[in-house]
Amino acid sequence: MPVKYLYLDDESIDETQSIADLLESENKNLKITVANPLAFSNQIQQIKDSDFDGLILDLRLDQIKNNDQKAEYRASTLAQELRTRATEGQIKNFPIIICSTDSKLKRSYNKSIVGQDLFDAKYLKSEEMVSESPRVAHELESLAKGYIQLSKLKGKKKNVALWIFFCLTKKNVQLIDERLIKHSFGTNLQLPIYEYARFILKEMLLKPGILLERNLLLARLGVAESSRNLNKLMSLLNKFKYKGPFNEAWERWWWPLVNNWWYNLGEGIPGLATLNASERVQILNEKIKLKLSPAKAIDKTYSTKFWTICQLYESPLDAFDGLLLDMGYEPLSWQESSYVSLKAAVDPKLKAKPISISTIDKQRFEDFKKLAK
Repeated sequence: MPVKYLYLDDESIDETQSIADLLESENKNLKITVANPLAFSNQIQQIKDSDFDGLILDLRLDQIKNNDQKAEYRASTLAQELRTRATEGQIKNFPIIICSTDSKLKRSYNKSIVGQDLFDAKYLKSEEMVSESPRVAHELESLAKGYIQLSKLKGKKKNVALWIFFCLTKKNVQLIDERLIKHSFGTNLQLPIYEYARFILKEMLLKPGILLERNLLLARLGVAESSRNLNKLMSLLNKFKYKGPFNEAWERWWWPLVNNWWYNLGEGIPGLATLNASERVQILNEKIKLKLSPAKAIDKTYSTKFWTICQLYESPLDAFDGLLLDMGYEPLSWQESSYVSLKAAVDPKLKAKPISISTIDKQRFEDFKKLAK
């Protein structure tokens, strides 16, 4: 069964329909119904009476009169009402996605923290929905399935601890940082489903730390992407993959579980952070009988004690050879900082990619720029 979205936009139906058709062509498990917004009470009733698995909204719904009606509300107003009704059990829980132009998002959405918390994802209309349609279509399906999974896991229980949604055994949950499980929520929770969804998406999947993307996982293990037996290694690591809500589009691995597996490869094995890439790979090849190759550094002068990823080159990096980035938020206890290599930071080919160096490393960056000249 395909997941079904309602896409509300006060622009031309034909233009919006072409975007919906493109997304559907990229993913056969996606069905998108396009419509102009109705008057507020009528719109709420339409959604209540329908069986949609998700909602896509233009940021502004009140600019153009359609069919003798003009919506007197914006996306955030509608989203807030739907979230409230879902919490009260009047309608089912589903993802709400904002889709608009860059100029509209900069004018209002990006300035409202409260408004941002109402939406599960944000997409630029032409820059992403069209030019990156395969990714967006996959994420839309995963968002809808994630809410369905959250609803099943929560069931009719009032109190649900955050870790229930991790889809881990009780034994493996003990390896997870307690600060994550207890953060803000405590251990006995009565939260609406969208709050769980927001936390898992924005504080776990989209920020490195307790869950790692594939390239960061391989960097920690010191393994090159070009390794001959890489598929066999990934098969071994599959048991440590995150299987909770939204896992289809956001593939991640539990770092505490992988780290625990490393120490159990043999007695007296040193911690990964103390070893360079060649030493890590040598242990892997000896213990699991593979022919893996060590990852190479961005520059021959750089350390191969990789622990992070250069955000511009997307290559393994020892934080010592990088600059700390200002990501616009203070990492929580289970989250990690992001870095860019010194080489990439002054690479003229990458000037179009905006980065913000943390105040901690700004002077170091300025000194390196002078040396690079």
